[in-house]
Amino acid sequence: MEKKVLFIRHAESEYNLAQRIAKNSVAEVKLEEEDQDVKYSSKYCDAPLTKFGREQCEPSKFEDLRIETVVVSPLKRAVETAVLLFQNHPNKPKFVVEPYLREMFMSGCDFGIRLQETMNEYPFINYDRLLSNPIVKEHPNMWSLEFIYNQKSADVLKQYIQETQYGSQACIDKVLEYMKTNPIQVETFEENTKRVEECKKYLQFDGPFVCVSHSRTIQTLTGQFIHNCTGIEVSL
Repeated sequence: MEKKVLFIRHAESEYNLAQRIAKNSVAEVKLEEEDQDVKYSSKYCDAPLTKFGREQCEPSKFEDLRIETVVVSPLKRAVETAVLLFQNHPNKPKFVVEPYLREMFMSGCDFGIRLQETMNEYPFINYDRLLSNPIVKEHPNMWSLEFIYNQKSADVLKQYIQETQYGSQACIDKVLEYMKTNPIQVETFEENTKRVEECKKYLQFDGPFVCVSHSRTIQTLTGQFIHNCTGIEVSL
């Protein structure tokens, strides 16, 4: 039976702000207009929320939702958004990470190198789907490479970084170098669509739930772009 689920986009991240500053823009910068230095800077890998982003996460926005579970992308900006919005929700929902709710792997901000930090900060979240992968268990900050949808693309990238120590700063820099010289090769738009479609099979919960995710993932599901810390209903 079809279920209506609210998908919420994360609040403003340091990456969103850096792009606006770089392009001297009040509005959010479009994908095709993004500053390339910011896009592939290790400074913005797995970027957290800005001060304004945290202020956007006003719990009263969604306090009337009847939910039992909050399903969230492992990326830092999404986790922070989910916790700020729902940790004190009247229903006391449980939190579960789903890696396929991540953003399309196109920019440094989509490279989830802060997972260990996130797990330390939010130990009450269920990270089982990530940690069931033995490589992620050993190298949590490299989970993004272990959850690339196309295994062939993942193998090509790993071949490119093989001379570095997995998870080191040199490794991270090498991944960003590959992404910059091979844009939209780690994950193509077609692969993004397939990954989002496959994600649905992991969104099977008996009770009501909400998802906290990212712009292109939500747009793939709905055909609509939504702004930071806003939501849209999706039929699953």
